[in-house]
Amino acid sequence: MINTGTRSPVLLVVCAAVGLGTLALAQFNTVGQVWAFGNLENDALVYGPVAGLVLALLAWHLSPRRSWVDLLVFGALCAMPAQVFLLTPKSFAGWMETPYLAVSSLAAPVLLVGLLGAASAVWQAGSRAAGAALIGATLLVPPLAGLVIALVVFGVGAFVPVIGLVLAAATVVLAVVAGRQQAEAPSRPGWRVTLGGAVAGLTPLVFHFWRGPDTGPGNGMDPETYYLLAGRHLLAAGLVVLGAGLLAGLLAGTRVLVTGTAAGLLLGGLGELTWPAMFDIRGLPVGIPTAVVIVALAVGVALALPRARVLVGAAGLGVLVLGLAVLWLVFSADDPIFGAGVTHVLTPVLMFVGVVAAVALLASLGSVLAPVGAVPAALAGVVAAVAAGVDGIVTYFTFTNFGARSTTSGTFPPVIVALLCAIGLAVLAHQLWRHPRPVVQPQPAAGRLDTAGVG
Repeated sequence: MINTGTRSPVLLVVCAAVGLGTLALAQFNTVGQVWAFGNLENDALVYGPVAGLVLALLAWHLSPRRSWVDLLVFGALCAMPAQVFLLTPKSFAGWMETPYLAVSSLAAPVLLVGLLGAASAVWQAGSRAAGAALIGATLLVPPLAGLVIALVVFGVGAFVPVIGLVLAAATVVLAVVAGRQQAEAPSRPGWRVTLGGAVAGLTPLVFHFWRGPDTGPGNGMDPETYYLLAGRHLLAAGLVVLGAGLLAGLLAGTRVLVTGTAAGLLLGGLGELTWPAMFDIRGLPVGIPTAVVIVALAVGVALALPRARVLVGAAGLGVLVLGLAVLWLVFSADDPIFGAGVTHVLTPVLMFVGVVAAVALLASLGSVLAPVGAVPAALAGVVAAVAAGVDGIVTYFTFTNFGARSTTSGTFPPVIVALLCAIGLAVLAHQLWRHPRPVVQPQPAAGRLDTAGVG
């Protein structure tokens, strides 16, 4: 049933929008981790995000009404230490390493689930277009923020952490106030949905427990042999993670399986384009790709509001696929017809189209899941497994692309396949579940039927 008991949907939207900013700047936690201790092998970095995701999904299941508020507050608080470190790095001592990493690693997954829950609350409060657009933006903010951070990592300055602290504090306040304005709870997912999403969220640990070759170019092995062995290992591990994620999605139900797989293929494929994009735009001023990302996200949110969002997303990703195919053919040719000057123009254009289309298509998937409260389980849990599996599989093609004129062109064919599959599954989900089923609630006192879920 779609609840309409929220007094101020606008306040919920504002809270979610501010939370998106906090989620984006929470990606700077990785920068803080490197600068603080220079140690990315701490177990807290492995188990912290997974534990945060699973516990957040369980919290959403137990209390859809209150959990998104608590998750936003807790996630925003966990994002603060990294911002403090960026301001005062000398205040952190060596003994703080594990506690700092444990806390900061929780921020992103907890905020992600909290924002998906808040977007679901917006959708079920009656603002369906805004809720769907917020779901799409929430899923795309982390990879986009990671791209921007990679471009400006050595020029953060004091401005960014100050903004991060302000956004985190504002998220806490707005979440508490907006939570009090909410009169009724969003739909509660079934236990199968929650368990399926939680199990899927655990599967990326396969990469941690099943390590690749422990010898490299520095230990006497030539680079080509090492990357060939490492690529084969990542392919095998990626297939295992992908298969386990699909089984977990099947446990959660067909709707969660189809939508989670579509979103995971989309986000995994786009994530693999980050380094090729950076390679192609390395000679451009940092402000240009950053502006492209921000404007594209805003345009994507605007185009995700109409009901034709699935058509916008599918058409835009089709253009991206065509552009990637052209780049791959050009890079594979013996006599390339254009050089870096053209890719400096084409890559930002494809980035813009891809971001706009991805927001719209992810929003359409969110609108399919929101009526049954399955947005966090599918789009945080199942997506984590599918995207991680795609990462391992695509990395194999990147590592074994020896002899090519462009070291990144080997990424394009598997990404094209992933994006085409994502488009097909998203269209299928739209056709199967675009109209929420009406839920009839008996009203003993008035003797009437509530059919607010129709449409």
